[in-house]
Amino acid sequence: MSKLATLLSVPHLHVNKKTMASIYGSLQHVTLVYQQGQLHLSALSRFLSKFPNDHVLHHFPTSCVHQSSWWSMALAIPNPSHLLIKLPLVDLDIWVDTSTSWGIDLYVGGLWATW
Repeated sequence: MSKLATLLSVPHLHVNKKTMASIYGSLQHVTLVYQQGQLHLSALSRFLSKFPNDHVLHHFPTSCVHQSSWWSMALAIPNPSHLLIKLPLVDLDIWVDTSTSWGIDLYVGGLWATW
């Protein structure tokens, strides 16, 4: 929340890649709980892709301001939660073995491969 508040508090903001990557990475992790937030990362992702290096500053576009504002409101909701559904236990018959002398083995349900 503090990263977004700082970002949104400055009008006509110019940001660098490091700041944008930090905010975007944090929001990506938060989508594990705020799953609807995945829909509110596209403009931020596109904007992040525009940086050729860490030193260039870009004007923060209106589309990113809107998505960041949505995130700011969503994160202000106290005590969010997301129920995890317990999956049934299934024996996939998977085995992995590594050897420094000849590589990696993978055995899945009667089929095998080596590298």
